[in-house]
Amino acid sequence: MDAYIEKHLAQSGYRALGDGRYLHPEGWTDVRIGAHTVFAHRDTEYTAETFHDALHAHPYTEILFWHGGDVQYVSRDRVAAAGEGRVIVIPPYTEHTTRLLSPSRYERTVLYVSPAFAGEFSEELGVLFSPSSSVFVGTLAGEKRVRAEGVLCRIAGAVSEQEGDRFSAFVAVSELLLLVKGAVTASDAWETAEDEAYLPKPVREIRHYIETSYASIESVGAIAEHFYYSREYVTRLFRKYYNLGVGQYLEQCRIREAEVRILRGERVADVCFAVGYRSISAFSAAFRRVTGRSPTGVRR
Repeated sequence: MDAYIEKHLAQSGYRALGDGRYLHPEGWTDVRIGAHTVFAHRDTEYTAETFHDALHAHPYTEILFWHGGDVQYVSRDRVAAAGEGRVIVIPPYTEHTTRLLSPSRYERTVLYVSPAFAGEFSEELGVLFSPSSSVFVGTLAGEKRVRAEGVLCRIAGAVSEQEGDRFSAFVAVSELLLLVKGAVTASDAWETAEDEAYLPKPVREIRHYIETSYASIESVGAIAEHFYYSREYVTRLFRKYYNLGVGQYLEQCRIREAEVRILRGERVADVCFAVGYRSISAFSAAFRRVTGRSPTGVRR
């Protein structure tokens, strides 16, 4: 989870408290449990002006347990409401965001888990860590929901400042992952959300076009012209569902591909032009905005 911590430390307001604890500017504390897990309980009052989540992806799995708040979850082309017993599973490199539907107190427990956590048990936990997994949102029902709530309480207690028992937290995280994985594969315990649906066709088409043509797209205006829409319509529609500007998403797609290429050993200059940038300086600035690191830092 080094990349998660490094990126957030590069952002203003996120700071290390020591002993694997990091204070987020919105008030909660992220806690590292070993090398491959970050845990946080988040309880935040939000308005449209203070809610800043936007479409993004990361190389680790996110498992979110909803406790309250008027929100809606988006995963690429799909959208689903929150609700009692809801668990959201976002596998690595899956684009997602949360939409705030009205001002409310949004409470959730979040686990970020690197695929390396599974180790030799990757076969047993594969559905949670496969980028191609179709898992998104479901409901933990009955006894499994009670057990999950109990395990979450154990993790919270084990990482509290009074206890500080990271090994017990590690064991509890393992138990929780197996519980969620078992629920995912058992139809009587994990119910596909009946209110899960697809986003409107125009917004899906815009995202797909950017995702496949980012290297040749010159501007937001060019995207609008491609669909015979106005720039204002494209901008408003995309931000409504993804909490993100069209230009920002174009930048994300370019930098995501750039990071893969750099890690593969390609020269930074070659990558810069291959993903659609015309200057190294513009590419480096965009890379740092998205990843929190420089292109050469990623290579190292």
